[in-house]
Amino acid sequence: MPVLVKSLGVGVDREACIRWLARDPIHHLMLLGDLYPPLISVSEIYVATDEGQIVGVGSLFRGFSTPSVIITEDNPTVQNALLTKMSRRLESEWITLSTCTSSSVLCQFGNRIYSHIELQMLLHEPIPTPVKPARLIQREEFNSLNQFYNEHRVEAWTPLMFEMGPFYGVWHDGQLITAAGIHFVTPFIAQIGNVFSHPRFRGQGYATAATAGVMNHLRGMGIQIISLFVVAENAPAIRIYERLGFVKERELIFAHNVSTGSLRNETFSAVNPNH
Repeated sequence: MPVLVKSLGVGVDREACIRWLARDPIHHLMLLGDLYPPLISVSEIYVATDEGQIVGVGSLFRGFSTPSVIITEDNPTVQNALLTKMSRRLESEWITLSTCTSSSVLCQFGNRIYSHIELQMLLHEPIPTPVKPARLIQREEFNSLNQFYNEHRVEAWTPLMFEMGPFYGVWHDGQLITAAGIHFVTPFIAQIGNVFSHPRFRGQGYATAATAGVMNHLRGMGIQIISLFVVAENAPAIRIYERLGFVKERELIFAHNVSTGSLRNETFSAVNPNH
């Protein structure tokens, strides 16, 4: 029986999809994140089934300026079925974060115009780290956070993330100069992200303090698995995370793609999210 791909809610409910993905939350973390509010409101979820059983899941996330495509990694046949269905909804440009194996399947549906290696790191043994001078960013300070990220073009940020979990910041003369927060929080796993310091204030431990604040906050919420992504060439950031107790889990390929048939003699500006 061929693999069938349907949109979420057409014969497959959200809870069944979450249960299937939660069997391996570390490798399915981004798909899990897209299935929880508020990110599900900007995500198109596709579910692959074989004889009525879930065998794969894909997400087309529209919360960024360039849509992102995530698919489960297990089976090339299932991946092809998911991408064939999802490709009908793709714009000319889209981004992906995938393993080397999945990257080869994704390349059949688009031309890569930019890529780099990222590391997934997991919190192993938390190392006590002073949080001060960082503190929790309050709801009434959201506009300052949003302005800070937008001014510095932190492209992996969407305001919806503020609704999901904690953000910590450092101020100088009334101005936000460092921030760290999350991409999403689920009952199974949380993803730290949007860690950024103003260039004039780097090297002073502010990013470490803000990230420690987020990490401690998540642990206080009872989150058992805490993950983050970092560009493999970003040695200063990797040192920060290692000092906090994070260890490397796996390598992934971030790619900015142009849909097959859409590539013309144009110059494209590759999305390169800050982590």
